Amino acid sequence: MRLMPAVPTEDVPQLLADLASPLHGVCLRDPHRKPASQREAGLDGGYDLIFRDPSATAGLHAALDDFHRFMSICMDVPRRTEGFAIELSIGTPRDCPAEAPEAFHVSVSSTGAEVVAQDHEGLRRAIFWLEDEMALRRGPYLPLGRVSRWAVIVDRIAHSPCASGRNLTGWELEDDRDYYPDEYLNKLVHCGMSGIWVAGLLRRLVNSQVIPELGPKSHRLTKLKELVRRAGAYGLRVYLLGIEPRGLPNDHPAFAAHPQIKGAKFCEVTSALCTSTPLVRQYIREVMGRLFTEVPQLGGFINLYNGERGTTCWLTEDFVKTCPRCRKRSQGEVLAEDLNQFHAGICSVSKTGKLLAWAYTMNTSDSMTAGPTEPVVQTIARAHPDIIWLGNFEHGGSKKVAGKKLDVHEYSLSYAGPSEAFQSIAAAAARRGARPYAKLQIGTTYEMPSLPYVAVPGIVYDKFAAMHRQGVRGCMVNWIIGGYPSLMLKAAGEASFAPLPRKTPFLSRLAGLYADHADVTNQVRAWKDWGRIYQSYPNNNHVLYFGPITRSPAYHLQLQPEPRRSAPYNYGWNSDRQAQPFEDQPAHWTGELTAPELVRVFRQMGRNWLAVLNRMNAHAGSKTLSQRRQHAVTQATGIQLLSTANVYEFYLLREQAFIRNGPRLRQTLERMKQLVLDDIALARDMKRQCRIEPFIGFHSEMLAYSYSVEQLDSKLTQCRAAIRQLNKWIKTGQPPKTMAIEIIPPGKAVKPTYRNWLQHGD
Repeated sequence: MRLMPAVPTEDVPQLLADLASPLHGVCLRDPHRKPASQREAGLDGGYDLIFRDPSATAGLHAALDDFHRFMSICMDVPRRTEGFAIELSIGTPRDCPAEAPEAFHVSVSSTGAEVVAQDHEGLRRAIFWLEDEMALRRGPYLPLGRVSRWAVIVDRIAHSPCASGRNLTGWELEDDRDYYPDEYLNKLVHCGMSGIWVAGLLRRLVNSQVIPELGPKSHRLTKLKELVRRAGAYGLRVYLLGIEPRGLPNDHPAFAAHPQIKGAKFCEVTSALCTSTPLVRQYIREVMGRLFTEVPQLGGFINLYNGERGTTCWLTEDFVKTCPRCRKRSQGEVLAEDLNQFHAGICSVSKTGKLLAWAYTMNTSDSMTAGPTEPVVQTIARAHPDIIWLGNFEHGGSKKVAGKKLDVHEYSLSYAGPSEAFQSIAAAAARRGARPYAKLQIGTTYEMPSLPYVAVPGIVYDKFAAMHRQGVRGCMVNWIIGGYPSLMLKAAGEASFAPLPRKTPFLSRLAGLYADHADVTNQVRAWKDWGRIYQSYPNNNHVLYFGPITRSPAYHLQLQPEPRRSAPYNYGWNSDRQAQPFEDQPAHWTGELTAPELVRVFRQMGRNWLAVLNRMNAHAGSKTLSQRRQHAVTQATGIQLLSTANVYEFYLLREQAFIRNGPRLRQTLERMKQLVLDDIALARDMKRQCRIEPFIGFHSEMLAYSYSVEQLDSKLTQCRAAIRQLNKWIKTGQPPKTMAIEIIPPGKAVKPTYRNWLQHGD
């Protein structure tokens, strides 16, 4: 079994420091702003928070401290007992559904405000609503009148963009680094998140008496307990995510001591823990009970029970054939029994702990396509109705790009969803009386994983509006990438509440928080335009996984052939954390579209994206640091799209250059030179953006930069050398005759399989 290093890359500490920077660091107050007569109440003379029941402050200390910092730093207003009175109490908020979670009602008059909330979480949301209303007005002013709000999407679960957990970077609960600094937790809760998830492997965390060989000598839960305590102070519940019961190496002591528990053979080195055996089922109930006994405030356990790694014998039809017990049973029967053990173990000790069951692919070993939903439906029908069903919101959808139908088999911001596959899972859950949750990647997706976010909040609105209609009551807002606290997560948080405004007013309010007042109308228009442009993204897994999109701004434009592939994914680093070569064959990078079609799509997207940004710049005034960082991310998006088109076209032309001669050859070489010059300009521009926003280029799953200032400098050096060589070829009229390009057809692309993954061990 391969062991993971205990610490991630050296890039993480500086990014964690950025996440830990204060949320309220600058004054937002416009000195020329005055309260609008008959429409706004003024807090200029000071404010006071009054609780009818002093015990209602329990659990709200972090929120109250935050409010006082906001008023002092951002609004420049003192706290005074004779100031504007904001009275808070727990009770029955007006105009809210009975027992609605996080419900609150605020009534504002010229002399004071009254806040009544369903519970402490409602008070927390009301406090942040007050902050937002003053931030919108750039002054200590509140709108006169009444407002009521309540959560419809109740669980909104995020993950740190700097936390380790895959690709040999170590487990985030097993080192001393804090991936969730207090101010990051504070930013998440202000974005509207209500939970965080952290990854772990049960046999490395929880001691077992049922199978002593399958766990540490004593529990290793200290870090998890501390995180639960700290996150709880901010109103965030912690969920442990596992892929369980995780298969074991064939030489594991548990198999030696209990040979009967060995199930399906996943690969040459790994086998399943067979859940058709009583001992394994007892073990699952035991470790869940022990986990929630040791960490009673844990929000729940998210089990990726089928798909990402080897779990039950019924991973696929091929694998189950190697288990003499499970092959006699249906997939739905085996998986439901498995999940029911997890649920029973939690319920044996906890009244509040939740089990979220998540299937990534079902009954297929093809990681390039979404799995069928029927096995999930069969599992739901047999499982306990209190189990929550987490389904990938976009997988199995389809869209049209360049006149062709593309099937969506990955997370997507370019496709709003929900897919028919998700709707099928949600309907099956409803029939069972269970709750469906959505698995999303809201900040960014594998379409653009090296950006902290893509500025398309209108698409977030569309997704959450559909979730309201679909009866979805919770979501994971990101997998390993996408958890940067941005306007995208804020859009998700705001869209989780009712009443949900219409789209334009919703975006206008969001723009008021992130743009200058004079820019709000233009910002909303830009977000809508970017949303329409982004829908043209060619969401195909060959493009996302194997193409140059993730690191295109720093991608070398090589004249010599590169024989090596960038396996398993073209992210800049392989699973052993070694730098990847610059794979150079567009035939690997296409999918349903041709390489020339992808050139046109990406170039048109990039040009249109930057045209909208340039229009914005023409109207923009001076920018705060926060707004400059937003601008940098948006500029980087356009650069990345254009650079991707250049990489595709350059390597297409390079193939043609060595089969042409005469004028057509010189024409081809001239175009290649122009592409290199254009990419040099884009790389220089990207360097400027990277210096403004440190998360640009960082790939959270790899815990490393897919492109950075240093890597962009390397590209510039390589491209200048390429220009010199191209000039020589253009002058002589032909490239060296010894050059040979081996063209590998698209079907030969290296792609990950279950057997690749399973051999990585933990």
